[in-house]
Amino acid sequence: MGFRIEYDEVAVRQLEKMDSSVVKQIIAWLDERLNNCSNPLLWGKALKGNRFGNNWCYRVGDYRILSTIQDDKLIIVVVEFGHRKEVYQKNKVGVCMANQLSKYSSHVMGLIY
Repeated sequence: MGFRIEYDEVAVRQLEKMDSSVVKQIIAWLDERLNNCSNPLLWGKALKGNRFGNNWCYRVGDYRILSTIQDDKLIIVVVEFGHRKEVYQKNKVGVCMANQLSKYSSHVMGLIY
């Protein structure tokens, strides 16, 4: 049994604002590589710094997928999508990820597939 992907409501709103071709590319990448995989760490890179905590980034073209991995539940929670120029901005990500990830310590948003 592999990991499954779940999406935060902020990530869903960000996808809705993106161009449909980019969304298709990102979703296809997630389905091919992370959905039902046994080790999602192989595909991503650990984010460094205090504001990111134990979070991961996945590269899809010029876009980045920021996520947290819950090993005990075999869940990858996608927290944020964005263009590589914007997704790491301190004001945006530092506050957004800290707020979003704190609520995942007790529960996870529903799967949108």
